[in-house]
This record gives sequence, C-alpha cells and structure tokens, in this order.
Amino acid sequence: MPRAIAVVDATSGPPDPGAVDLVLAAGELGEVTALVVGALASGETHDLGTPDVRVLDMADDGAGLADAVVVQSVVDLVHALRPSAVALPAGLEGTRLAARLASRLEAGAATDVSRLWFHDGRVRASKSVLGSRFTTTVEARCPVLVCTMRPQSHRVSTPSDSASISHLTGSSSAAGPWPRLISWAPTPPQARPPLGTARTVVAAGRGLAGHATLAEDLADVLGAAVGATRALVDEGVYPQSLQIGQTGATVSPDVYIALGIAGAVQHMSGAMGASHIVAINNDPEAPIHALADLSVVGDATVVVPRLVEALRSRPSPDGTALP
Repeated sequence: MPRAIAVVDATSGPPDPGAVDLVLAAGELGEVTALVVGALASGETHDLGTPDVRVLDMADDGAGLADAVVVQSVVDLVHALRPSAVALPAGLEGTRLAARLASRLEAGAATDVSRLWFHDGRVRASKSVLGSRFTTTVEARCPVLVCTMRPQSHRVSTPSDSASISHLTGSSSAAGPWPRLISWAPTPPQARPPLGTARTVVAAGRGLAGHATLAEDLADVLGAAVGATRALVDEGVYPQSLQIGQTGATVSPDVYIALGIAGAVQHMSGAMGASHIVAINNDPEAPIHALADLSVVGDATVVVPRLVEALRSRPSPDGTALP
C-alpha cells in the first residue's frame, strides 16, 4: 500500500493542532508514518491520528527542524519505508528542511502546498500562487516528493488510540559539509496562540510603524496571534517567524485583522486563506479595501486604541471584564 511520512515539529514544545492536519494531508496518499522531532510526552501520540509514530528526541540539543541529525534521520526513514511523499510543516524551518532533503534524496520539492493525491501512479500536489489568484498542480516525476504543507482547517481527524511508538537514535554521520550549531537560546513561552493555527490574527503593517504595540494590545484583548508584514520584519520591529506573506508564513484564520497594511500581493498571498478580512487603513485607494469583508478608512493609530478601549469595557460572556 502507498505510504507517506509526515514530519511533526515538537522542537520547542508539544505539537500544535496543525500537526494533525499535516498527518491527515499526508494520509490522503495511504498509510502515514509520523516522525515527531522533539520531546513527546506519554499519552500525546493518539492526537496525531496515525497508529505509526516515530520519535526523534532532540529536546536537549537546542536544534531546529532543519538540523543535520533530523535530515539524516528522515533520509534513513525514507530509505527504509520507501514512501511516495514526505510532508513537512510550512514555514522557514520546514522550507530549509525540504531543500536539504530534496538535495540528499535527489527528489522533487514543492512548498506551501494544500493537497496531495495520486494521478496515473504519480504524486500530485496543488498550491496557490500569485496571491491565491491561481491554483497550480505539481507532479512528482521522481520516486518521492518532498513538500511543505499549509494548514487547512477543514480537515477532520479521527484519532488513533492505539499508536505504536518507536524512538529513533539520530545520527549526523553523513558526508557534509553541515552547519555547526554554535549557540542557542530557547524561545520564551508565548501567551498568544501560535500564528499558524490561530483562529484570529492581528497583523501590523508599515502604517503602524512606531506604534506596533497597538497590534499587540488588540491581539491580547481578542486572544489572537500577532503577525507582521515584511516591512516591519526588515526594520527589526518583529522577528521573521511572525512575517506573513510570500516569503513568510501562510495563515488561515477565521478572522484576519490588517492594521496599516496596504494589501500588496506579496503579503496577501499568505493571508487569503482567511475566512474574513478586516482592514483599517487611512488610504481609501489601498488594495486591501477591495479584499476586505469589512473596511475602515482611517488612521490605525487612532482607530485601534478606541477599539481596544471599547472591547475592554465590554464584559465577556461570563460577566468579567476583558483583559
């Protein structure tokens, strides 16, 4: 029976809800083996929705998903299982790992795909391009396709309560040259939900420069994640991990709130999966207004504080004040 491998990132904590979606996407090709990179506590594996779970414990190494040990471990697993595809989480680390795996396996690679299936005995993948204006189909003309998968909230999981767990011993003995880890620091825990799986995302753009904390204030009131455009990332206001767009993360929240964002296609290509878009921008001709379900033509630095104040003064469903 056809098989696929799904690499689950647990290097900085337990797998997020997007991990189940990744396994389900890979499972559309047949039996799926989940390779969890990082610590995985007992009792968590049944949430991955597959009975075959392998764990590569990287908890004490401070290494990322694209570490040499991870690359070699995935290569070894591919040689052992002969899968049709290797599915990786979308994002910077997943893309780096995809490039290294494709090189080592002499395989085809596709990034930010949304679906996998077979056609005439070959794996095909679909992905959106040019700001989600077009959907393209990629066909693997090689034994295995390496791809990063964007989260799709509509997939439904049927958890497996009888997961078979095996632990792998990582090795980086393959010929280099490999990057060498010089130092690392753990990412401080975040009170906000992860950007990739948040149901509400507040994104800050150039129009909020110098007032970026307003996006954080609004996000905290709504229990939302914070994202940013490349302009603010390049200026050092936000880390690259929070960048949304063609060269950053792809998000599919229920609500996407764009603050001071013009709506350039390079940014919106990462947000068009949102069910609803709310825009606040003082330029009535900004492209974002044509994309939004609700638009406010106004200065975000004036509108957002008033919105936050109004939300905080409104009691929550349990009768208590919002934070």
